[in-house]
Amino acid sequence: MVFLKIELKQIQSSQLVILECLDSIQLQLEDQPRVYDKNISIKKLNECSLPIDNTTDLQTFENKITGDSESRTCLVKELTYIGGKHTEAMVRRIMAKLCTDELLQHYSYNGKKGKIPFCSLSICSVIFGKIIILCLCI
Repeated sequence: MVFLKIELKQIQSSQLVILECLDSIQLQLEDQPRVYDKNISIKKLNECSLPIDNTTDLQTFENKITGDSESRTCLVKELTYIGGKHTEAMVRRIMAKLCTDELLQHYSYNGKKGKIPFCSLSICSVIFGKIIILCLCI
């Protein structure tokens, strides 16, 4: 019985520590400005017609997400809503939303066989850098 009382006190003290940490995190989150508004995201993405079907539009899109961190953040947030049964399915769905098959046939990941390297595009770092990490952490 004494052992149970000691264990219960340890659990209660651990809970207090966790609650203090949660309160601290909540205060930090309340102090941060809200960066994301879904309507802004949709408007920014609608300015570029998706899926992208030619290299000129792709370069314009690349310039937009490279030069404007808000556009990049909006793209990441919007694409995180696209899911799949596994990572490969999710990447395929993201790619289908962003680019047509006709455009992507000119690209390979590393640029082999005379194709353009996809890994050098900013959109690649968005997909593989942020989105997959965000989705795998959920």
